[in-house]
Amino acid sequence: MTTRFATLKLRLALIYAAMILMAALFARVCCAAEAGGTLGEHMYYRVGRGEDLYSVAQKFDIGIGELRSANPRVNEAHLKAGTTLVLPTAHLMPNVTHQGIVINLPERRLYYFDAPGGALSFPVTVGKEGWETPTGTTYIANKRVDPTWTVPDKIRAEDPSLPAVVPPGPDNPLGKYAMDLGFPGIRIHGTNAPTSIGRQSSHGCIRMYPADIEKLFNLVPLKTKVTIINQPYKIGWQGNNLMLEVAPPAAGSVARNVSTEEVKAALNRSPVRAYVNWDVIDMTVKRRDGMPVTIGRSAGGETPTLAQTPQPEETYPPAATPAYASAQSASPAADYYQPYAETTADTGNDRATDRWSQAARRAGTYTPRSRTVAPPTYVIQGSDSDYGGYYTSGVTMY
Repeated sequence: MTTRFATLKLRLALIYAAMILMAALFARVCCAAEAGGTLGEHMYYRVGRGEDLYSVAQKFDIGIGELRSANPRVNEAHLKAGTTLVLPTAHLMPNVTHQGIVINLPERRLYYFDAPGGALSFPVTVGKEGWETPTGTTYIANKRVDPTWTVPDKIRAEDPSLPAVVPPGPDNPLGKYAMDLGFPGIRIHGTNAPTSIGRQSSHGCIRMYPADIEKLFNLVPLKTKVTIINQPYKIGWQGNNLMLEVAPPAAGSVARNVSTEEVKAALNRSPVRAYVNWDVIDMTVKRRDGMPVTIGRSAGGETPTLAQTPQPEETYPPAATPAYASAQSASPAADYYQPYAETTADTGNDRATDRWSQAARRAGTYTPRSRTVAPPTYVIQGSDSDYGGYYTSGVTMY
């Protein structure tokens, strides 16, 4: 009897260990995908005992800013075990050439497109107000292990207690790995303060979680192209579904309000006609939660290609392409994108609308609006062990 009990305990332990391994692998691989689609998928997570937003963010490779934006109603100061969090682990590709490293400042996220298994995405910290990370195209000029930090005079003027030189070690803000860019004084590096990842709090450099910088450092060769952009919203296709993602609010020169009219202008530059829901677009623009939202569908039923993705104004100025000119001449008075009428069956009411509709509710003119988010495949149950838990499928996000 004792032997059978011991055997049963061993089997249960092996099953639990396998589940932990599956969760760990999924958490680290979920942000890898072929360039051209949506990276990853959204998930839910039930908080375990002793966890806070910072530990959850680091566990699932999410920046603290995007985790907060995806969970605006969560009381961070009194986060209880069992609380269900939305994990914003899905992202549209940035609308630039998919080559080398691309860093999008408003969403505080780095993309690497030359990895052997497909595109990778990592949360980062970018320059704070007054120390904004420069935009433009540069390259990896140097790679250093256990770097020494020579503190710039301007930073020492802010904090005279800093030494002139910080040697390698646990007190070095550069962490264990650093990659110097062609921009003077700007580098991609690790950090000894992982709770800062996902913020605007650096002096212009790009910080990464220690595990992320180690992975990227070993993948990226010298002279790799680095493109730094300021793209507060992204538009793309997932099959026949048209998607919109608006980055969480930023500060300083990174901050820029996005309007529904601006999104409309970008949509009208696409050679693919689609039906869109302007109410959903307006809601997504106002929420700015950094999560891809379905805003419409291809009108012709064809699956659009990456080259047909509508591009935001700041990255791709309007161009009189043959496809666009042909469509406009065929119907010059009409919007290239028409209102999407088939919304009732495809979306559900979104209670978060209340955040910007209080005046309408008081005036008696409030009408619930709806949106759809790509539903997650998994719910992960928190536990005392790293990546502990189990999977449950078929959960709708909103």
